Amino acid sequence: MITTGSKHMSALKVINITEEGRFGGPQKRITEVAEGLKAYDIETVVICPKENAERFQGLLKAQGIKFYALSLHRLTKNPTELFKFIFYFFFELFAIIKVIRKEKPNLVHCNGAWQIKGVIAAKLTGTRCVWHMNDTHFTGLVMALYKVTAKLFGDFFLGASERALHYYQPNIEATDKNIIQAPIRTVDFNPATTAASPTIDRKGSINILTVGHLNTIKGYDTLIPAIGILNQLTDKKVNFYVVGKMLDNLKEFTQKLLDEQKALGIKNLHFLGERRDVKELLAASDIYVCPSDYEASPISVWEALAMAKPTVSTDVGDVAAIFAQHHCGLVVPTKNPEALAKAIRVLVDDAAQRKTLGENARRTAIDFFDIEVCVRKHAQLYQDLAGITIKNGTGVSI
Repeated sequence: MITTGSKHMSALKVINITEEGRFGGPQKRITEVAEGLKAYDIETVVICPKENAERFQGLLKAQGIKFYALSLHRLTKNPTELFKFIFYFFFELFAIIKVIRKEKPNLVHCNGAWQIKGVIAAKLTGTRCVWHMNDTHFTGLVMALYKVTAKLFGDFFLGASERALHYYQPNIEATDKNIIQAPIRTVDFNPATTAASPTIDRKGSINILTVGHLNTIKGYDTLIPAIGILNQLTDKKVNFYVVGKMLDNLKEFTQKLLDEQKALGIKNLHFLGERRDVKELLAASDIYVCPSDYEASPISVWEALAMAKPTVSTDVGDVAAIFAQHHCGLVVPTKNPEALAKAIRVLVDDAAQRKTLGENARRTAIDFFDIEVCVRKHAQLYQDLAGITIKNGTGVSI
């Protein structure tokens, strides 16, 4: 590393591009991995949208990660936004190309199947590109755009899970090199050092937590009827808590959920809105539930495992294989309220199994999903693709 004042020349430079500004799992991963890669002498420069990215940009600034905030319109079904995506496409493509030419990275890392501008820009500048598949549900226009772009401009395909990789690239064999699950900080998500949130009443109730914005793929239309069924199956006091923002563009969907809750007479479901104290809420909970219809690598599940929480999850991402191998949770089919209710009841009725699954969960999170594991895999991948031998903070080649 060559240092000149506050500037230095790293052994390897990566531009990481996201066209989605709203903070979520990919943005969290980008920030945390970029910070961890500094120990391997790898510099990350981020390209992100100007709009709706205030939290993401704030974290990048706090970590001292260089970023470019560009005007980037996302692909959406909204007619006005779709028009803007098409109309401004080439202007935004050339803006990304300009940054790539200025920064001269060894690699470009793009996130999501619909985020094709960075992939095309990398190809046009002669830069190797990692295309990160972190979803499993796009069809129609997105899949058509992806297939064309992948054929003409695709380089290296990375999956957030085996299921995500094979959803888009069914003929590519999944290996340790091309699968990197979403990371968590197990040192932070640690039940031994986390105080329980007072928001959840822990007296005489089994508390069940779910985390995720209230959108159409998170399975809340499965969870609510499942709660109604569970309430008929058990006489134990059970409370459900949902952490997640009620999105302005999905008010009709949210109202349908609330109407169904009312129609089923469910009084033990509590919507907490968007929160920044997820680990404290997990500490106060007894069981974690993921009812999603689609996930690539569900970070909320991995956080629950890190907090030693027995988990019931739908069959999304690689959850089924991981739970079966490490005995850290129960898996049910998606969109099946009855199966979800019965699985939750198993853990509600069996404190011993909750304890065993929770202990296994913590070990699994540390061994497979810790941020250090994720950072090391990124460093190894970047080194291999760039053809550069780099060293970690202790001077040992990876």
